[in-house]
Amino acid sequence: MTVPVINKTGENDRDITEGSRILIKYTNDVAIKFCQEGDKTPQEFLDFGRSSYAEISQKWQGEVIPLRNVETFTVPSSNPLKEQESDHAIPVRLYQNGTPETPLIFFVHGGGWSRGDLETHDNLCRHLCQKTGYNVLAVDYRLAPENPFPCGLNDVLSAYDWCIENHKTLQIKPNQIFVAGDSGGGNLVTALVMALRQRKQAIHPLGLLLIYPALDLRIRGDEFVYDEGYFLSRDRIDILVKCYVQNRLDEVDFNPLLSPLLASDLENFPPVVIVSAQIDPLQPETEAFARKLRENGNDVRCISVHGVIHTFAQFFGLFPEAEGAVAFMADQLKGIYGAQK
Repeated sequence: MTVPVINKTGENDRDITEGSRILIKYTNDVAIKFCQEGDKTPQEFLDFGRSSYAEISQKWQGEVIPLRNVETFTVPSSNPLKEQESDHAIPVRLYQNGTPETPLIFFVHGGGWSRGDLETHDNLCRHLCQKTGYNVLAVDYRLAPENPFPCGLNDVLSAYDWCIENHKTLQIKPNQIFVAGDSGGGNLVTALVMALRQRKQAIHPLGLLLIYPALDLRIRGDEFVYDEGYFLSRDRIDILVKCYVQNRLDEVDFNPLLSPLLASDLENFPPVVIVSAQIDPLQPETEAFARKLRENGNDVRCISVHGVIHTFAQFFGLFPEAEGAVAFMADQLKGIYGAQK
Protein backbone atom coordinates (compact mmCIF):
# COMPACT_ATOMS: atom_id res chain seq x y z
CA MET A 1 0.00 0.00 0.00
CA THR A 2 1.31 3.44 -0.94
CA VAL A 3 -0.12 6.16 1.33
CA PRO A 4 -0.14 9.77 0.14
CA VAL A 5 2.38 11.84 2.08
CA ILE A 6 1.52 15.48 2.69
CA ASN A 7 4.55 17.67 1.96
CA LYS A 8 5.61 20.54 4.18
CA THR A 9 8.44 22.72 2.99
CA GLY A 10 11.01 23.35 5.66
CA GLU A 11 13.73 25.76 6.60
CA ASN A 12 15.76 24.92 3.49
CA ASP A 13 12.95 25.83 1.05
CA ARG A 14 14.88 28.89 -0.10
CA ASP A 15 16.87 26.50 -2.31
CA ILE A 16 13.83 25.20 -4.18
CA THR A 17 13.13 26.20 -7.78
CA GLU A 18 9.72 27.51 -8.77
CA GLY A 19 8.92 24.29 -10.59
CA SER A 20 9.63 22.29 -7.46
CA ARG A 21 7.33 24.52 -5.41
CA ILE A 22 4.52 24.15 -7.93
CA LEU A 23 4.79 20.36 -8.06
CA ILE A 24 4.91 20.04 -4.26
CA LYS A 25 1.84 22.26 -3.81
CA TYR A 26 -0.13 20.56 -6.56
CA THR A 27 0.51 17.02 -5.30
CA ASN A 28 -0.23 18.22 -1.77
CA ASP A 29 -3.60 19.59 -2.78
CA VAL A 30 -4.53 16.44 -4.69
CA ALA A 31 -3.51 14.19 -1.77
CA ILE A 32 -5.43 16.29 0.78
CA LYS A 33 -8.57 16.18 -1.32
CA PHE A 34 -8.27 12.41 -1.72
CA CYS A 35 -7.77 11.83 2.01
CA GLN A 36 -10.71 14.08 2.93
CA GLU A 37 -13.08 11.89 0.94
CA GLY A 38 -13.15 9.27 3.71
CA ASP A 39 -11.44 6.05 4.71
CA LYS A 40 -9.63 4.26 1.91
CA THR A 41 -8.74 0.64 1.23
CA PRO A 42 -5.16 -0.37 0.33
CA GLN A 43 -6.27 -0.87 -3.27
CA GLU A 44 -7.74 2.63 -3.37
CA PHE A 45 -4.45 4.09 -2.12
CA LEU A 46 -2.61 2.14 -4.81
CA ASP A 47 -4.99 3.23 -7.55
CA PHE A 48 -4.77 6.84 -6.38
CA GLY A 49 -0.97 6.78 -6.51
CA ARG A 50 -0.96 5.40 -10.02
CA SER A 51 -3.65 7.69 -11.42
CA SER A 52 -2.22 10.85 -9.84
CA TYR A 53 1.29 10.02 -11.12
CA ALA A 54 -0.11 9.47 -14.62
CA GLU A 55 -2.07 12.72 -14.38
CA ILE A 56 0.85 14.94 -13.40
CA SER A 57 3.08 13.23 -15.97
CA GLN A 58 0.58 14.16 -18.67
CA LYS A 59 -0.05 17.63 -17.27
CA TRP A 60 3.60 18.73 -17.22
CA GLN A 61 5.28 16.59 -19.86
CA GLY A 62 5.84 19.71 -21.97
CA GLU A 63 5.71 20.02 -25.74
CA VAL A 64 5.81 16.51 -27.21
CA ILE A 65 8.87 16.04 -29.39
CA PRO A 66 8.02 14.75 -32.90
CA LEU A 67 10.16 11.87 -34.15
CA ARG A 68 10.51 9.96 -37.40
CA ASN A 69 8.76 6.88 -36.03
CA VAL A 70 7.30 5.69 -32.72
CA GLU A 71 6.01 2.13 -32.49
CA THR A 72 4.53 0.18 -29.57
CA PHE A 73 4.56 -3.63 -29.57
CA THR A 74 5.25 -6.58 -27.27
CA VAL A 75 8.17 -8.94 -26.80
CA PRO A 76 8.03 -12.37 -25.15
CA SER A 77 9.35 -13.14 -21.69
CA SER A 78 12.37 -15.42 -21.83
CA ASN A 79 12.19 -15.83 -18.04
CA PRO A 80 15.93 -15.41 -17.39
CA LEU A 81 15.48 -15.43 -13.60
CA LYS A 82 13.45 -18.66 -13.74
CA GLU A 83 10.41 -17.00 -12.22
CA GLN A 84 7.30 -19.12 -11.85
CA GLU A 85 4.34 -18.33 -14.10
CA SER A 86 6.30 -16.00 -16.37
CA ASP A 87 4.64 -16.75 -19.72
CA HIS A 88 3.49 -13.29 -20.75
CA ALA A 89 4.15 -10.50 -23.25
CA ILE A 90 6.12 -7.38 -22.31
CA PRO A 91 5.00 -4.06 -23.86
CA VAL A 92 7.80 -1.95 -25.30
CA ARG A 93 7.96 1.27 -27.31
CA LEU A 94 10.56 1.97 -29.96
CA TYR A 95 11.48 5.60 -30.72
CA GLN A 96 13.33 6.07 -33.99
CA ASN A 97 15.07 9.22 -35.09
CA GLY A 98 18.57 7.98 -35.68
CA THR A 99 20.26 6.25 -38.57
CA PRO A 100 21.01 2.51 -38.80
CA GLU A 101 23.97 1.24 -36.80
CA THR A 102 23.80 3.99 -34.18
CA PRO A 103 23.52 2.92 -30.52
CA LEU A 104 20.25 2.06 -28.83
CA ILE A 105 19.16 3.48 -25.47
CA PHE A 106 17.30 0.79 -23.52
CA PHE A 107 15.11 2.79 -21.11
CA VAL A 108 13.33 1.60 -17.94
CA HIS A 109 10.88 4.00 -16.30
CA GLY A 110 10.68 4.91 -12.63
CA GLY A 111 7.70 5.17 -10.30
CA GLY A 112 8.73 3.29 -7.17
CA TRP A 113 8.33 -0.10 -8.91
CA SER A 114 4.56 0.26 -8.44
CA ARG A 115 3.49 2.98 -10.88
CA GLY A 116 4.50 4.49 -14.19
CA ASP A 117 4.33 3.12 -17.71
CA LEU A 118 5.24 3.93 -21.30
CA GLU A 119 3.06 7.05 -21.21
CA THR A 120 4.46 8.66 -18.04
CA HIS A 121 7.97 8.78 -19.52
CA ASP A 122 7.09 9.13 -23.19
CA ASN A 123 8.40 12.66 -23.64
CA LEU A 124 11.60 11.98 -21.70
CA CYS A 125 12.32 9.12 -24.12
CA ARG A 126 11.54 11.43 -27.04
CA HIS A 127 13.96 14.05 -25.72
CA LEU A 128 16.70 11.44 -25.27
CA CYS A 129 16.10 10.20 -28.80
CA GLN A 130 16.22 13.68 -30.29
CA LYS A 131 19.19 14.96 -28.28
CA THR A 132 21.41 11.90 -28.83
CA GLY A 133 20.36 10.95 -32.36
CA TYR A 134 20.07 7.37 -31.04
CA ASN A 135 16.98 5.20 -31.07
CA VAL A 136 15.32 4.42 -27.74
CA LEU A 137 13.45 1.31 -26.62
CA ALA A 138 11.33 1.78 -23.47
CA VAL A 139 10.14 -1.19 -21.41
CA ASP A 140 6.78 -1.48 -19.61
CA TYR A 141 7.63 -4.06 -16.93
CA ARG A 142 5.12 -5.57 -14.49
CA LEU A 143 4.49 -3.54 -11.35
CA ALA A 144 4.36 -4.31 -7.64
CA PRO A 145 2.55 -5.16 -5.44
CA GLU A 146 0.73 -7.47 -7.86
CA ASN A 147 4.10 -8.56 -9.23
CA PRO A 148 6.81 -8.21 -6.56
CA PHE A 149 10.56 -8.68 -6.98
CA PRO A 150 11.94 -10.22 -9.14
CA CYS A 151 9.06 -9.93 -11.65
CA GLY A 152 9.93 -6.45 -12.92
CA LEU A 153 13.63 -7.28 -13.20
CA ASN A 154 12.77 -10.49 -15.02
CA ASP A 155 10.86 -8.45 -17.61
CA VAL A 156 13.72 -5.96 -17.97
CA LEU A 157 16.26 -8.74 -18.52
CA SER A 158 13.93 -10.47 -20.98
CA ALA A 159 13.51 -7.28 -23.01
CA TYR A 160 17.28 -6.66 -22.99
CA ASP A 161 17.94 -10.20 -24.20
CA TRP A 162 15.32 -9.68 -26.91
CA CYS A 163 17.20 -6.60 -28.12
CA ILE A 164 20.43 -8.60 -28.33
CA GLU A 165 18.76 -11.45 -30.21
CA ASN A 166 16.93 -9.09 -32.56
CA HIS A 167 19.69 -6.55 -33.12
CA LYS A 168 19.47 -6.94 -36.91
CA THR A 169 15.76 -6.08 -36.86
CA LEU A 170 16.53 -3.07 -34.68
CA GLN A 171 19.43 -2.16 -36.99
CA ILE A 172 21.90 -1.93 -34.12
CA LYS A 173 25.06 -3.68 -33.06
CA PRO A 174 24.49 -5.90 -29.99
CA ASN A 175 27.45 -4.39 -28.15
CA GLN A 176 26.19 -0.83 -28.65
CA ILE A 177 23.28 -0.65 -26.22
CA PHE A 178 23.12 1.90 -23.42
CA VAL A 179 20.85 0.98 -20.50
CA ALA A 180 19.10 3.85 -18.76
CA GLY A 181 16.50 4.43 -16.08
CA ASP A 182 15.20 6.93 -13.57
CA SER A 183 14.48 6.31 -9.87
CA GLY A 184 13.20 2.72 -9.51
CA GLY A 185 14.04 2.22 -13.18
CA GLY A 186 17.61 3.24 -12.37
CA ASN A 187 17.62 0.52 -9.73
CA LEU A 188 16.39 -2.03 -12.28
CA VAL A 189 18.95 -1.24 -14.97
CA THR A 190 21.77 -1.30 -12.42
CA ALA A 191 20.47 -4.69 -11.30
CA LEU A 192 20.45 -5.72 -14.96
CA VAL A 193 24.16 -4.93 -15.18
CA MET A 194 24.72 -6.94 -11.99
CA ALA A 195 22.74 -9.90 -13.33
CA LEU A 196 24.64 -9.92 -16.62
CA ARG A 197 27.93 -10.09 -14.68
CA GLN A 198 26.73 -13.41 -13.23
CA ARG A 199 26.43 -15.00 -16.67
CA LYS A 200 29.35 -16.91 -18.15
CA GLN A 201 28.73 -15.37 -21.54
CA ALA A 202 26.93 -12.07 -21.86
CA ILE A 203 26.94 -9.01 -24.07
CA HIS A 204 27.29 -6.15 -21.64
CA PRO A 205 25.89 -2.63 -22.11
CA LEU A 206 27.99 0.06 -23.71
CA GLY A 207 27.18 2.36 -20.79
CA LEU A 208 24.79 2.98 -17.93
CA LEU A 209 22.67 6.14 -17.53
CA LEU A 210 21.15 6.66 -14.07
CA ILE A 211 18.72 9.46 -13.28
CA TYR A 212 18.28 9.92 -9.49
CA PRO A 213 18.45 6.14 -8.99
CA ALA A 214 17.46 4.08 -5.94
CA LEU A 215 20.58 2.11 -5.08
CA ASP A 216 20.26 1.16 -1.41
CA LEU A 217 16.89 -0.34 -0.42
CA ARG A 218 17.63 -0.94 3.24
CA ILE A 219 14.77 0.23 5.47
CA ARG A 220 16.41 3.00 7.46
CA GLY A 221 14.03 5.86 8.22
CA ASP A 222 17.07 8.15 8.16
CA GLU A 223 16.59 11.88 8.14
CA PHE A 224 18.42 13.94 5.54
CA VAL A 225 18.49 17.67 5.00
CA TYR A 226 15.70 17.35 2.43
CA ASP A 227 14.05 14.23 3.80
CA GLU A 228 10.53 15.48 4.53
CA GLY A 229 8.38 17.98 2.70
CA TYR A 230 10.09 17.86 -0.68
CA PHE A 231 7.88 15.49 -2.71
CA LEU A 232 9.80 12.28 -1.91
CA SER A 233 10.53 11.32 1.70
CA ARG A 234 12.50 8.51 3.32
CA ASP A 235 9.29 7.16 4.83
CA ARG A 236 7.65 7.05 1.42
CA ILE A 237 10.67 5.26 -0.04
CA ASP A 238 10.49 2.64 2.72
CA ILE A 239 6.79 2.04 1.92
CA LEU A 240 7.57 1.61 -1.77
CA VAL A 241 10.44 -0.78 -1.04
CA LYS A 242 8.22 -2.97 1.15
CA CYS A 243 5.59 -2.97 -1.60
CA TYR A 244 8.22 -4.07 -4.16
CA VAL A 245 10.19 -6.62 -2.14
CA GLN A 246 7.46 -8.04 0.14
CA ASN A 247 8.47 -11.39 1.67
CA ARG A 248 12.11 -11.01 0.56
CA LEU A 249 12.71 -7.87 2.60
CA ASP A 250 15.74 -9.36 4.38
CA GLU A 251 17.57 -9.48 1.02
CA VAL A 252 17.81 -5.69 0.74
CA ASP A 253 20.75 -5.95 3.17
CA PHE A 254 22.89 -8.11 0.87
CA ASN A 255 21.35 -8.82 -2.55
CA PRO A 256 22.99 -6.58 -5.20
CA LEU A 257 19.97 -7.06 -7.46
CA LEU A 258 18.05 -5.03 -4.86
CA SER A 259 20.73 -2.81 -3.31
CA PRO A 260 23.53 -2.35 -5.88
CA LEU A 261 25.37 0.03 -3.55
CA LEU A 262 26.11 -2.91 -1.25
CA ALA A 263 27.71 -5.08 -3.97
CA SER A 264 31.12 -6.39 -2.98
CA ASP A 265 32.48 -6.33 -6.55
CA LEU A 266 32.04 -3.16 -8.59
CA GLU A 267 35.11 -3.52 -10.80
CA ASN A 268 34.88 -3.45 -14.60
CA PHE A 269 31.56 -1.66 -14.76
CA PRO A 270 30.58 -0.03 -18.05
CA PRO A 271 30.95 3.77 -18.08
CA VAL A 272 28.29 5.34 -15.86
CA VAL A 273 26.49 8.67 -16.28
CA ILE A 274 24.57 9.89 -13.22
CA VAL A 275 22.13 12.79 -12.99
CA SER A 276 20.84 13.55 -9.49
CA ALA A 277 18.53 16.11 -7.92
CA GLN A 278 19.87 18.24 -5.08
CA ILE A 279 16.62 18.11 -3.10
CA ASP A 280 16.17 14.36 -3.01
CA PRO A 281 16.62 11.82 -0.16
CA LEU A 282 18.24 9.49 -2.74
CA GLN A 283 21.10 11.95 -3.25
CA PRO A 284 23.41 10.52 -0.53
CA GLU A 285 23.24 6.95 -1.86
CA THR A 286 23.74 8.24 -5.40
CA GLU A 287 26.90 10.04 -4.33
CA ALA A 288 28.08 6.99 -2.39
CA PHE A 289 27.59 4.75 -5.43
CA ALA A 290 29.50 7.14 -7.69
CA ARG A 291 32.33 7.29 -5.17
CA LYS A 292 32.45 3.50 -4.81
CA LEU A 293 32.50 3.04 -8.58
CA ARG A 294 35.41 5.47 -8.92
CA GLU A 295 37.31 3.74 -6.13
CA ASN A 296 36.99 0.56 -8.17
CA GLY A 297 38.52 2.18 -11.22
CA ASN A 298 35.38 2.91 -13.24
CA ASP A 299 34.54 5.81 -15.55
CA VAL A 300 31.83 7.85 -13.77
CA ARG A 301 30.37 11.15 -15.00
CA CYS A 302 28.02 12.99 -12.62
CA ILE A 303 25.95 16.11 -12.36
CA SER A 304 23.70 17.25 -9.51
CA VAL A 305 21.01 19.72 -10.54
CA HIS A 306 20.58 22.51 -7.98
CA GLY A 307 17.21 23.36 -6.47
CA VAL A 308 15.14 20.58 -8.06
CA ILE A 309 13.28 17.66 -6.54
CA HIS A 310 13.00 13.99 -7.43
CA THR A 311 11.28 13.28 -10.82
CA PHE A 312 12.14 16.71 -12.29
CA ALA A 313 13.68 15.27 -15.48
CA GLN A 314 10.38 14.02 -16.92
CA PHE A 315 8.46 17.28 -16.38
CA PHE A 316 9.67 19.51 -19.21
CA GLY A 317 6.61 21.71 -18.88
CA LEU A 318 7.50 22.59 -15.30
CA PHE A 319 11.29 22.37 -15.01
CA PRO A 320 13.48 24.27 -17.49
CA GLU A 321 16.35 22.42 -15.81
CA ALA A 322 15.15 19.20 -17.46
CA GLU A 323 16.36 20.38 -20.88
CA GLY A 324 19.85 21.02 -19.58
CA ALA A 325 19.93 17.70 -17.76
CA VAL A 326 19.00 15.78 -20.92
CA ALA A 327 21.60 17.76 -22.89
CA PHE A 328 24.21 16.64 -20.35
CA MET A 329 23.04 13.02 -20.65
CA ALA A 330 23.23 13.18 -24.44
CA ASP A 331 26.70 14.74 -24.47
CA GLN A 332 28.05 12.10 -22.08
CA LEU A 333 26.52 9.16 -23.95
CA LYS A 334 27.88 10.45 -27.24
CA GLY A 335 31.28 10.90 -25.61
CA ILE A 336 31.28 7.31 -24.36
CA TYR A 337 30.23 6.00 -27.77
CA GLY A 338 32.84 8.11 -29.53
CA ALA A 339 35.59 6.84 -27.23
CA GLN A 340 34.72 3.20 -27.89
CA LYS A 341 34.20 3.33 -31.67
